[in-house]
Amino acid sequence: ELVSPERLAKRAFYLVHGEHDWMFPIDRARAAHAALEARGVRVVYREVSDLGHAYPREESPRILDWFLGS
Repeated sequence: ELVSPERLAKRAFYLVHGEHDWMFPIDRARAAHAALEARGVRVVYREVSDLGHAYPREESPRILDWFLGS
């Protein structure tokens, strides 16, 4: 709601979230994903089942491929 639809349409998001994140519950990530898709944003959404509030190192190759457009 804080960003115009035109600006969002020009963006792509890669959203990764741990299902066991104690700081930001998974429901927030799911809501963000749904809100972005509802606005027509190109979004890759991945949930990591055994991850808490940490960086998912195993996701790095996919993230790099996404940045490079593969």
